[in-house]
Amino acid sequence: MEGLWIMMKGILLHHWDTDGICSSVILRKELAKTHPDVKWTLFTPRIGNYFLTQKELEMFRKEKPDEFVIVDMAIPTDQVKILSGYVERLTHFDHHYQPPHNIPNVTHYNPVAQGKEQSQYPAATFVLMEHFHRKMDLPTTLGVVGDLEHKVFDNAVAGPKVKSYGMERGFDYSDLMRMVDLINSNFKTDDSEGVRKAADLLQEAGEDPAPILFNDDWHKKATFISEQVDEWLKAPLEDLGEFLMLRMSSSCHIISTVGRHLFRRYDRQVLLVNTGLLGIDQIYVRGTDMRPAIEYARGKGLRAGGKTDAFGAVLEKGKIEEFLPGLIEVLKGTKPR
Repeated sequence: MEGLWIMMKGILLHHWDTDGICSSVILRKELAKTHPDVKWTLFTPRIGNYFLTQKELEMFRKEKPDEFVIVDMAIPTDQVKILSGYVERLTHFDHHYQPPHNIPNVTHYNPVAQGKEQSQYPAATFVLMEHFHRKMDLPTTLGVVGDLEHKVFDNAVAGPKVKSYGMERGFDYSDLMRMVDLINSNFKTDDSEGVRKAADLLQEAGEDPAPILFNDDWHKKATFISEQVDEWLKAPLEDLGEFLMLRMSSSCHIISTVGRHLFRRYDRQVLLVNTGLLGIDQIYVRGTDMRPAIEYARGKGLRAGGKTDAFGAVLEKGKIEEFLPGLIEVLKGTKPR
């Protein structure tokens, strides 16, 4: 029929943190230009999972999207291959430590996977800025600050850009970090619907920080999270020589937040375990070179990933004690049995 315009379906899968949410904002703007005939639906995996469940994979198979885009999630290559069988084209933007996919109908924009230094690509928003030839804006800046936090001005590539943008807009680091904390309060309280709403709110806000800074719901969540983090920072640590260890039982997704605080406080490698979540247990390590830990975990069949200075893994309930001894040996620089 003449004049009939059929919209195609697209899935945009993103991480639940500030970098992932801001990356979704940037991509929806850019994809509206390059794919005007595609209606995009946002999706985040279950908070805490850096992989897709069988139920989620089956949902995508039934959905039959025309386009699939992943951003700021190091979805395992075997699952990317499964997803690529459901669509004509899949595009993956990322900056985490991961081998290239090398799948025929998958375009993998990850400079780190191609051998570039992670410090050059400190956030997924930074990858998108380069790929789409964008200037620094609020979403890009918040993505970088969210991933680097207090180290942002130590980064030779991102630091000057964030500083320049902040001076232009009248934001200092505390302003930007406050916005990050407010956005992150959604995933840290395990609020998946809050993450989706945050992506829509930031999409509408553009360069206006007011909808972020004056969101009462986010302020309540952020206050609760801050109290929870402070409590765990008072908890006793095990000193294992090469690193410190903290065993947690928290229903909030704060293991990496606590880990970052401890790493800054003691300037030592830290290993954290959280067994307080429903359905999954978590391991998080903050240090200097986490690549051996990531490779070890993947070699054991775990869904694990991270960056040069951070490692995270999700395990089935009750499996942590089986995995810990080998990981500890890797962290100590010895060969695990």
